[in-house]
Order: sequence, then structure tokens, then C-alpha cells
Amino acid sequence: MKKDNSETLWVKLVRKFYGIEGPIDEYIEKSINRIGNFGFIISEIYIFISVPLLLIAWYYLDYENFPVAIIIYSLVYIIIIGTFIPYLMNKYKVGFAFQEKDYKSVMRSSRKNIFFSSIVFTSFLLLTDIFFTAIGFDEGGWSKVFSLKNIIPTIFFGIIWGILMYLLRRSSVKKSIRETELMEED
Repeated sequence: MKKDNSETLWVKLVRKFYGIEGPIDEYIEKSINRIGNFGFIISEIYIFISVPLLLIAWYYLDYENFPVAIIIYSLVYIIIIGTFIPYLMNKYKVGFAFQEKDYKSVMRSSRKNIFFSSIVFTSFLLLTDIFFTAIGFDEGGWSKVFSLKNIIPTIFFGIIWGILMYLLRRSSVKKSIRETELMEED
């Protein structure tokens, strides 16, 4: 007998991205669309404001400092979107209906997701450095990119970012558990 899998790939991706467990009803779908629209608007505003600033920075910074400006540009964007989307998810109550019995399983899957995203974030930082070294055609640049003096801080920032994301997720799950318990009491 064939398994009935009526979810489309898009629904599976949305469920994975937003961390939604359980069925996606009409309210959750509208809320996800609203969150996505707000995220797009914030992204466009950020790009509209920051790209001219980045171009000005390119003009005034010497070439060795420009990769740092790109990394800062990306980090600020990740921080803005990374805090804005969970804020809206909490506001619209999307993916945050946890009970005490779900805490261990939710945090286990969160640890796995955050570990993966920390590896992706660290790889992004390293690849950005490699990319700008390759563009610069700097003779000594390759030894700088693959030196421990460069790799260790990058890994350190990836670990710090992962820890901060874990603490943020843990506090939001605990807050959701408290709110769910209060709603059940009423």
C-alpha cells in the first residue's frame, strides 16, 4: 500500500523553515504568508538603504577592508531577519504551541537545526574570505586565509552564533509552554 503524502514540497519547506509541527490550517497559512511578506518588505528596505552605503564604503575603504564591510553587511541582515521573523511568529502564534511533554523533542530537533545552521554560517564566513582573497589575487592572501589566526576566530564566531541562537530558541519554547499552560487553565 502506498503512503498518502498530500503535502507538496513547498509545504514541507515552509514547515521546516518555520519549525511548524502538526497540520497547517488556513490561519497558519495566512500568518506564514503575512510573515513572509513582512520579511520581504524588511529585506527590500534594508537593501535599498544599505547598498548605497556599501558602495560608498567600497569607494572609501581600501581593498583589504572591503570584505569586512561585506561580512558586517551580511551579519546585520541575518540579525535583523533572524530576530524579526521569530518575533512575528510569536506575535501570530505560528509554530509555538508546545506543551511540557514536547520540550525535550523540540529542543533535540532545535539543537540539530542550530548545529547545522552554525556550520553553514561558519562556512559562509570562510567562503567569503576565500572569495575576496581569490578576487584580490593577493600573493600572500592564501596563506592568510588558511592560517589558524584566521580560521580560529571564524569558528569561534560560528560557535557563539550557534549558542546565541540556541538560547533564543530555548527561551521562546519555554515562553510558549507557559502560554500554552495558561490557555489550558482558562
